[in-house]
Amino acid sequence: MNDSSGKTRNEFKGTISSQKIEFNKIKQEIKLLENKIELNLNNNKKIEMKLMNNNEIKEQIDYNINTIKEANKTANEIIDRNNMMNTELKRQGNVLLNVHLKMGEAEENLSTIQQLRQVMQNRDLFYRLKLYAMAILLFFANILVLYIKFK
Repeated sequence: MNDSSGKTRNEFKGTISSQKIEFNKIKQEIKLLENKIELNLNNNKKIEMKLMNNNEIKEQIDYNINTIKEANKTANEIIDRNNMMNTELKRQGNVLLNVHLKMGEAEENLSTIQQLRQVMQNRDLFYRLKLYAMAILLFFANILVLYIKFK
């Protein structure tokens, strides 16, 4: 029995030690798998974070694009208003130029009228002087006729 029990013990010890070795190997594999799972979880979290960051970046880009579109629209409105103001200012400038030209014509006409008035006043004075001179001559002529007639 010793022999067979010794052999059985040795076999049993050998089986136990091989089982321990296998257990340790399985334990190491489990640790490796746990590490891999943990790495995968970390990678998944990083990917999720990147996706979240990408989504946030996309949202920020969309917001910036909308802001740029609104700014562009506002700039176009300002340019359109500026063009309308330029057109209106040109029109008003032309109106003012026409008014200035007409004022020049009116001044010319006014100076012509003033000259005509002055000529007419001078003629009026000349004709009045002539009338008074005739009246005085007729008066003296009447006195002379009366003097000659009564003499």
